[in-house]
Amino acid sequence: MNNKERRWQEVYAHYSQMADKTGRGIDAGILETVVVLNLLGIETTASCEGHLERGQAAPWIDIEARSAQEETRQVIYLFTHARKELEKKHLPEDEINALFAQAHQEQNRVRSIHLAQREKLMCCLTAFYQEHQAPYDHLLVVHPRDTTGRARMESHGASMVNEYDRKERQEKLVSYQQEMAAFTSFLKKKYFQV
Repeated sequence: MNNKERRWQEVYAHYSQMADKTGRGIDAGILETVVVLNLLGIETTASCEGHLERGQAAPWIDIEARSAQEETRQVIYLFTHARKELEKKHLPEDEINALFAQAHQEQNRVRSIHLAQREKLMCCLTAFYQEHQAPYDHLLVVHPRDTTGRARMESHGASMVNEYDRKERQEKLVSYQQEMAAFTSFLKKKYFQV
């Protein structure tokens, strides 16, 4: 067994044992994608293989620099604090402006950390779609989750899938899962060839 295979097994075992707040582990249908993204240096924080019964009928993965999670919470706090002070109207305008300036400055710093993760993922997606064709709604896209730079990768049509009837949702779920699986195969090949 070479170093890459050994590392794959270690990281796979690590993510296989992870659980969310409800005690659920990473869905089997998205686990390899999570593993390979992290092995390629693209940090993930949440994922779902997609479900008909709950949530969204399409797979997704949240991309976020785990090292900046506390700083991200701090940015949210700074903006919340500044807004509360603005609503109270107890501070002079220049002090309120200073609070917002500090929040924006920290937000920009944290955003650059998260955007580095998103940039790595977008490079992988660009390479994948140079050799892989798919219907427009199947294309994996990365979009911001908030103003701090955290992002989510999912099929382009994922936000509309729950509007379809059950049969169409089932068909879309399967095709979106196949698109994610194709991307995962591409990434695994990239990981093991590098």
